[in-house]
Amino acid sequence: MKYTSINTNTQIQEKEEESDLKDKQLASKIISDTKIDFDDNFLHLEKIIENEDFLEAVRKMPAEMKLDYTPEQAKKDLNKLKEAQRKFKEEDIKMISTAFERSIILACTKFKWLGKDAFLWPSNDFDDYVNHTDMMVSFDSKKLFDGPILALDATFGVRGINSKIEQIKSEIERGQLTELKYFTESGEDFKPLYAPRIVIGMEKDRVLNFLNVFGEEFDKKKKAEDMDFLSSNAVRSLIPLEIKKEAEHFKNYALELVKNNIDTPNDLKEKWTIIAGAYDLVLNEIEKILSTDEKQKELGIDLATKSAFQSRGGDQIYDAINRL
Repeated sequence: MKYTSINTNTQIQEKEEESDLKDKQLASKIISDTKIDFDDNFLHLEKIIENEDFLEAVRKMPAEMKLDYTPEQAKKDLNKLKEAQRKFKEEDIKMISTAFERSIILACTKFKWLGKDAFLWPSNDFDDYVNHTDMMVSFDSKKLFDGPILALDATFGVRGINSKIEQIKSEIERGQLTELKYFTESGEDFKPLYAPRIVIGMEKDRVLNFLNVFGEEFDKKKKAEDMDFLSSNAVRSLIPLEIKKEAEHFKNYALELVKNNIDTPNDLKEKWTIIAGAYDLVLNEIEKILSTDEKQKELGIDLATKSAFQSRGGDQIYDAINRL
């Protein structure tokens, strides 16, 4: 019996290792196939430290902005980034996470999961690891930064979802929106963007299932209109549902802070009001998508819970968000 047990455990371990390898290969292929290059939009910390053109541009910046982008500050931020990366030791998980983020960006941008005018782009490493933002959303690709901007944190970590939500609430309490520091629209405008942040996601098994089908469809190199999976997949409904729920929650949380803290200095109450307004803009955009998107109507806005997830007892990440 003892030897049988050892043999069985070994077989289980081998199967798990084989499965992990397949997951890693799948993620690697999707990352390669869906290469998204916004390199010109990022301020690279190493370049900031050494680049004379950048230093000259910094010297010409308004005095109140220079503190954010000096080489000294860039060095500090680079150290902060390296420390955050050291804490994220699981390379395989990061690879799956990156593939998940890439597939969401592609699906939302090319297949209009967040409305016909939405544009998404990935964050740089600093804003990813330090500012907890995997991608940014503009709901109007023509206006970009003149319209509502949303920072998205994509996850499949069941244990971490509640702490991510609590972290956003703590930032709201301090009167802070998410800072997107090392991004520039024009290559010359170095002012940080500030945006409301929301967490989206689903359990790892569902992410891998999504990536498997996504990879197969992408391999076929079909035209956008022929990729039925990407136009009607349950994840299409899940993402706006999660955004809607959190936008409502964080908006109301900020307004409750204003209401319940009468003696708080006015400048902090003003920040809470601004934060509530930022989430309200996102909420308006999402409600518009859910009410006017014909494919969303066809799927039903509760598809994510009723068909895709209830058959397996619900999704813990979606459930945690839905309980807010």
